[in-house]
Formats: sequence, C-alpha cells, structure tokens
Amino acid sequence: MANRETPPQVTASETRDRISDVEKVVFDLLVPTHKANAIKPKDFKERYSAEEIERDLASVERKKSKFLRENPERKKRADILEAILSEQIELSNWFGENVLTIVPSEYDNFFYAADMAAEFEQEGEFQYLTLGIDITSSPGSVEKKIRKIKEGIRIGRLTEIKYFSSERNPSPDFPGPLRQLPNVIIGVDQRTIIELSEIWLQIFKAREMKNKERDPKIQSLYATDTKTAKDRLAHHRVQLLILRELEIQLETFANFANEAKQPDIAKKYQDLLKLIRDILKTKSISKDSEKTNVADDVYAAIETCMENFDSL
Repeated sequence: MANRETPPQVTASETRDRISDVEKVVFDLLVPTHKANAIKPKDFKERYSAEEIERDLASVERKKSKFLRENPERKKRADILEAILSEQIELSNWFGENVLTIVPSEYDNFFYAADMAAEFEQEGEFQYLTLGIDITSSPGSVEKKIRKIKEGIRIGRLTEIKYFSSERNPSPDFPGPLRQLPNVIIGVDQRTIIELSEIWLQIFKAREMKNKERDPKIQSLYATDTKTAKDRLAHHRVQLLILRELEIQLETFANFANEAKQPDIAKKYQDLLKLIRDILKTKSISKDSEKTNVADDVYAAIETCMENFDSL
C-alpha cells in the first residue's frame, strides 16, 4: 500500500481567517489601486538619503514576509477594509465634509501602525488636524494596540508618520515626517467586511455591465442598479460604528492625557473629539442597525478596553 501523507491540520483560527470568495474578488479588483495611491518613500529623496530609504524599504520587505507567512488571509482582509474605508470616507463623507484620507507608506503602516491618516479641516481656521488610524479586523489584537497607545500617552510620545505628505497641508515642514500624531484604532469584524465587499462588488459589476451594454434602455437599468448600491454603501451603518469607536477612544485618551499631565496631547485628542461629535450629530441609523453595530466583535473589543482602560 502506498504511503499517504497526513494532511496538515487546520486550526479554528485559520478557518475563521480565511477570506470568502467575494473578498477574494474584491481584493483583486480594489486593493492594487488602493496600494498604488500610498505614499512612496522614494519620492522623499530631498528629505532622506537614498541609503536610508533603501534600508527602510528592506525593513518593510522583511516585516511583510514574516506577516504573510504567519497569516496571509488576515492581511488580505485588513487590506480590503482599509481600501473601502479610505474610499468611502472621502466619497461618501463618512467622516463629514472636507476630510482628506491619506494612505501612508508601507513603512509607516508596519512600523508606526498608520494604516490611514485622516486630515480634518478646522472650521474657519484654515488649519488641519491629522489623526493616525490603525485599522483591524481582529478583535483579539485590540487590547495590545490600546495598551501601546496608552503607554505612548503616559510618556508623552505619540506615533508618527515618517513619510508624510498632504496635498493641502500648508506647513513648510512637509513633506514629512509628521510627529506627535494622535492615533486610534478602528475596525469591524469579518461579517461586516463581507457585507461591505458584497455591496462594493455590486457597484463594480453594474458599472461594468453598463459600459459593455449598447442598448440605452438596458444601460439605464444598470445605471439604476449602480446608484442603488452606491447609496447603500454611502449610508451604510458602519460609518456610525466607526465614529462611535473614535468617540469613545478620543474621550478616554484625552482624559488619560490630562491625568498623566500631558496637556498638549490632551488638547489634540479633545479637538478631534469635538470634530467627531459634531459629525455624529449629522448621522443617524435605525435601531436594528445600532444593535448590529454593538454586536460587532471589533467594536465590542474596543468598548471593553475603554471600560477597563484604567487596568490595562
């Protein structure tokens, strides 16, 4: 009898982390474009030496290889979420009007936990508040991330984006680095990411079919399908979920910064908290959607950390 190799055992965690078929399709369609929009370290040759940039790029490749070996599926899911959030925060005003999303370099993603930066315009001041955002789809990673933010606030050292640039930031110090950057965590669980992916794919397919169709009447039908799906995504409950995640963290971090005698840091978080609360006043969802949001595993993990913040 021929020898048969024992198939590798698949853990429950690996099963949960496997991306769905719809996520695979959306990853291939959306993520490459999203990545192409990221800040590129090689554009900073006037700020950093070529040797330093090459060292950073080599560090990224080592870090990325390790991450992909350990959990490639989770990385893909996180990339999908980053891409959809970055797109919709601007296109659908999920964080209100005049908010610019910036896709940091992979270096800042891996080494400063900056998956995205949101640049808020302060009304009437022609100034901008930038928030570093760490995006996750894993509730199990939340506590460790929150602990790191808390320690940074305690010692007075926030995160940074080394390779930073913004198309509208008037500071003569840019392009980057951007230091003492207030940061937070946002995220949703696998169920919500699949839901967002399905709607995004509906928009893509309807738009593609409209472009291929020659009959004006059928084009009109596909245009209607596109608009319906775009409206669903634009008004999706997840924007309230994320804004609530921001609100509870910004409030907690501001209070802790005051307790830790870090007034400059406290003010940064307080100013951002005011902006987020103003945005929340303009948003509403159904009670059923609110219940679904509260049941999200990542939201629940963030909420628990905020409730137990003193003991972290």
